[in-house]
Amino acid sequence: MSAPAEAPGLVLRNLSVAYDGTFAVRDVALDVPRGQRVALIGESGSGKTTVCMAAAGFLPRSATILADERSFEGVPIGATRQKTLIAPRVPGVVTIFQDAMSSLDPVATVGRQFRAVLAGVRRFSAAAARERAGELLRSVGLSDVDRVWGSTPQKLSGGMRQRVMIALALAAEPRLIIADEPTSALDASVARETMEVLSRLTAETGAALLIVSHDIALCSHYVDHLVVMRGGAVVDRLTPAELAAREPGSSYARGLLDAIPTLDNWNTTRLATIEQEAVHA
Repeated sequence: MSAPAEAPGLVLRNLSVAYDGTFAVRDVALDVPRGQRVALIGESGSGKTTVCMAAAGFLPRSATILADERSFEGVPIGATRQKTLIAPRVPGVVTIFQDAMSSLDPVATVGRQFRAVLAGVRRFSAAAARERAGELLRSVGLSDVDRVWGSTPQKLSGGMRQRVMIALALAAEPRLIIADEPTSALDASVARETMEVLSRLTAETGAALLIVSHDIALCSHYVDHLVVMRGGAVVDRLTPAELAAREPGSSYARGLLDAIPTLDNWNTTRLATIEQEAVHA
């Protein structure tokens, strides 16, 4: 069932997360309204995946979580007591993980995995489930539906597996998709195609998108807002247009962009670096 139009999307207020007494994230605020596409950007170890897992409700029970608010559509995340090793799913939220090969069931066919996801949405006949899966697979650019349906993940390429993951996520009819570095294991052209699929399909369905990435240049082409993290804290919030308008070296966000090798700086003798004193929100 769809959420009311006036219901808030993802809301995190003063979120702090600690492991064994050491804080990985401190005082993070993040809003992802329905229909918005937000990228959470940062270097490895900046805390972005911890924020992502806090939003999805997947942090381990050993984590200490402090927040003034952590909710989706007005419902507190983590309100349901965890009785198993696997955290209960936040209704309306799906997560696409970094490595599709390890996230998909390695011994089950794609068709079997679709049937399992669709069974959690509503009652489908075998024929209706296959028809719905075919629609979703074609929507992510996989036209050879019969072959994909009958294949196990290891028989598919990396790009195809990532597209299957996106199609499976959409099968759950989400209102928020959290994608944790979905392009990091892909080559540049497949990464762009994956981002185009995510951007297009979330726009078509009206679902919100929270994408976690270290690639600020790639994300700036596909999202509405960029939230930049460093050392467990948010250090910048801006739109892609604001990022492009900033002078080189003027902020940490711009420093991340300038440090990426491109065809424009192929003959430079030294790539840009990020100095501590240049960092400011």
